[in-house]
Amino acid sequence: MQNLKGKKGFWKQIASVKVFSNIEIFVFILLLVILAVLLFPEKEISSLLKTENGNPDLSLSKTYIKTLLKIEKNPELMILLIKSDIKAGNYEEALKLIEELEKSKKISKKEIAYMKLEIYERMFFAEKNRKRKEALKKELKNLIKYLALSEFSSLNLEKLYKKALSFNFHDIALLISSKKADESKIWLERAYKTAITLKKYDDAFKYLDRLIETSERTRKIKYIKEAFNLSVSIGDYSRGYKYANDLLSFDALSTDDVKKIIDMALFEKDYNTALKFSYRMFEKNRSKFYFKKTVQLALWSGKYELAKHLLENYGEKYITNPNMALFILHTVMALNDRKVAVHIAQKAIDIYGEKK
Repeated sequence: MQNLKGKKGFWKQIASVKVFSNIEIFVFILLLVILAVLLFPEKEISSLLKTENGNPDLSLSKTYIKTLLKIEKNPELMILLIKSDIKAGNYEEALKLIEELEKSKKISKKEIAYMKLEIYERMFFAEKNRKRKEALKKELKNLIKYLALSEFSSLNLEKLYKKALSFNFHDIALLISSKKADESKIWLERAYKTAITLKKYDDAFKYLDRLIETSERTRKIKYIKEAFNLSVSIGDYSRGYKYANDLLSFDALSTDDVKKIIDMALFEKDYNTALKFSYRMFEKNRSKFYFKKTVQLALWSGKYELAKHLLENYGEKYITNPNMALFILHTVMALNDRKVAVHIAQKAIDIYGEKK
């Protein structure tokens, strides 16, 4: 019975204990924070707020962090709070803190820009209003451009390049790739392709020429072909001839390449250039197409002796085709060369006379 009375007395004592008010709890926390500031240097306080893997503990009470900041405007704590707000989607609050952090000048402009970039990007993809979305896109472009100019880390520039392309900021992508062009052929290729997208053809050829100069034979030919095709597609025939001659020196001209060159030359009535490439292709494959084309171009450019040479030495090979036979006979008659005409006519009679 005495034990029971004793227990009742114990619970009465517990019941009589005064419960702490919210103000008292806050004051208690504040005193602890002040004590922490006095006992630990600035860097050690921020380290206490990190988990074992070194990442910020975003689960900490915002009230606690804000209390710390009232005592000491610690940049690391402010960044911790900014990250907490970003994670929670409190973008306006995060931007206010960034503005405050920016005014303190305790952190670099580049770090500020990266935090803003993360926020504006999240806001952009969450935004439904078209005008607001466009305004955010402008902010993003300014930030990415600033970072592209101030950044030197290859890894970060790679990320910025991809981000610029994802937003169709091709001018910034070109800025980044040209900045890195001296470091690798990958960046050179990116620079020239982005320049084409922007129709900055002089820049594109500048980067292509560097790729040509620094590449081994196989890739060199590949880049020369790309430069040649680009020249043709934009109507830059003087460049086209240059790259065509380069391909010719490597014996790397395809039938399609030569057709393009001939078309270019004929457009400008440059029969000598057209003849040069047509004759080279005829020497290479002896096709009836290039035989006929070369004879025609020899006549148009006034190279009559070359036309006679071709007809006399190769004409009989092609007269087995009726259309080619007519072309050859008409041509030798137009040349008024009796010897060649008689020779070709006799061959034609031999072939078509036997068929009758």
